[in-house]
Formats: sequence, C-alpha cells, structure tokens
Amino acid sequence: MKTEEILSMPVALPDGIDYDDYIIGTYNVTYPAAFAMPKLAPLLAVEQSTGTWVPVPEETPEVRRNHVAKVIGVYEMPDHEYGLPQGLQERNWVVQIAFPVVNIGSQIPMLLTTVVGNISMAGQVKLVDVRFPKKYVAGFKGPKFGIDGVRKLLGVKKRPLLNNMIKPCTGYKLELGAELFRQAALGGCDIIKDDELIADASFNSILGRVKRYKQIEQEVFEKTG
Repeated sequence: MKTEEILSMPVALPDGIDYDDYIIGTYNVTYPAAFAMPKLAPLLAVEQSTGTWVPVPEETPEVRRNHVAKVIGVYEMPDHEYGLPQGLQERNWVVQIAFPVVNIGSQIPMLLTTVVGNISMAGQVKLVDVRFPKKYVAGFKGPKFGIDGVRKLLGVKKRPLLNNMIKPCTGYKLELGAELFRQAALGGCDIIKDDELIADASFNSILGRVKRYKQIEQEVFEKTG
C-alpha cells in the first residue's frame, strides 16, 4: 500500500484521552521498512472500533467522537544507530491504542475481540500488554462465592480442600465420567470438576453430565453423609 493511499483512508482522531475512560493495548508490530507506521497505526485503531478499510456513510463525526479508538503512541525499536541502513527489510515498532471502555463494557469476549480481534490478522502484530482503568476493573465483582463462601457451602472450615479433575481431559462417554465422578465422591473429594477441554461435546453433553453427576452426588451423600 502506498503512503498516499494510507493518507486517503479514515484515521483516528488525534486528540488526547482521559485514561479513566480507555483501555490501552500495547502492540509489538513488525512491518516492511517502507511502511509509514505513524500513518498506518491509526488505521489499525479504526479497524478495531468504528470503521473498516473504507469509509462508511453512517460513521458520523459523533460516532467517531464517542467510539473511535485512538493511537496514543508509536515508537520505533531501532536495530540500527543512524538512519536506515541499506537493504533493511523490516522495522519493529511499539504501538499503543486506546479503546473506549464504552465500546466494551464488563464483557470479557468483547474485550478480547476489541484488543485482539481483526488486528491479529494485520501482519506481524502481537499484543504484549493491556492497561485497565480502575473503574473498569471495579466493575467485575470477582468470584461469586470466594474462599469463605466455598468453605461454607462445603461445610469445611479449616482443612485443605481436595479438588479432583475427571480425566482423560476429553474423548470419554457420559457413563465413564459418571463412574469416575462416583469414585471421586466416595473417596472424599470436596470438589469434582470437568477438565475445561470437554466443554459441551457431541459425544458427552454438559447437560447430560450435570444431570447424571447431580444424581450420583445425591446417592453418595445419602450413603456417606
């Protein structure tokens, strides 16, 4: 892409930001030496917020003012002391983009889609850091029960809790998982969990597991207390 083509495209607004209202993504970017990164970076910001690679009619000044991401830093990481040496093929940059919190809200999927998303397909672009404003972090309440709440639910006040993961991680049928659950429960485990890789598999549904494991839990409780 030629420099004049880049300049003709929509760019992020050049004004400053209130750090309380933005999430800052820091990226390591490696691009061909001829690319004008200070001009290209705003296109990455627009791509991850209000716009796309071409102007669209409804991307109004008001929409951009409230929702466009903004480039707040472009820094080259030089591997040379003076100027650009002959034959240099690539240049490395640190690019910082500020994303409006209002675009994301307290939604982890939206956070990942915004700070990684399409930008991960824009060549050698790697997210290396995310800065969160305090009020954004405060919007997450944390664990539903916490340590004290889990101990209260289990009736275990002082001793260490014993947690068991059902293995293999995936690939097993419901009844095998149910039997492993039963053995772990009879063995005195406080908590029994699936491995995160099983999820809601075609060969072993999460609804089926919850119903069957709950039934076994009650049977073991009636037997052992």
